[in-house]
Amino acid sequence: QRAFILEQQEKRFVQQIFKLPSTKKSKKKKHKDLLSDESFTFLDAIPGLSELGYTDDELRKLARPNDPYGDKQREEINSAISLLDKLKKHDAAWPFLEPVDITQVSDYLDVISDPIDLATIEEHLADNKYRTFADVKSEINRMLENCRTYNGTGIYVKTADTLQRALDSESRKLEEALARFHAIYDAQHDLLS
Repeated sequence: QRAFILEQQEKRFVQQIFKLPSTKKSKKKKHKDLLSDESFTFLDAIPGLSELGYTDDELRKLARPNDPYGDKQREEINSAISLLDKLKKHDAAWPFLEPVDITQVSDYLDVISDPIDLATIEEHLADNKYRTFADVKSEINRMLENCRTYNGTGIYVKTADTLQRALDSESRKLEEALARFHAIYDAQHDLLS
């Protein structure tokens, strides 16, 4: 099927790439530069792609020519932003929304040498300090492990375990979508190379 798709794509779309306006607008100013979407390649008319289960949104995320981050990295970061936003809204996120107040927990830095929280991760995302979805997921896992290390047992650890399950579930979905995006992107760019 991949060979057929590539052959059809080459016949129909190598010479002509359709540019359509974006319908996606960012509500978050701090992520505006990451989410800008000036144009995209219209690929949903390629025979076989919709039958393989690719959605219009997945297809429209390809080929942003003026993207300083690169299409793949941009999609990684957009997925990380989505993950972070969903986790911040989770009922179990409350202990992790802001940095630990070391004036109230004076020995925290004696136990945890590299503290992290959701607000700091969000700042790092806005400052382009992460390159991939996996980088952000790793930071969230470190945050949860820090909680377990410092607290040992109790309500905070139970809350971390609940948020861990949410992280695992949501990241699995986003990683599957990323894999699909990368497959489409690679097929398109191999053909155009």
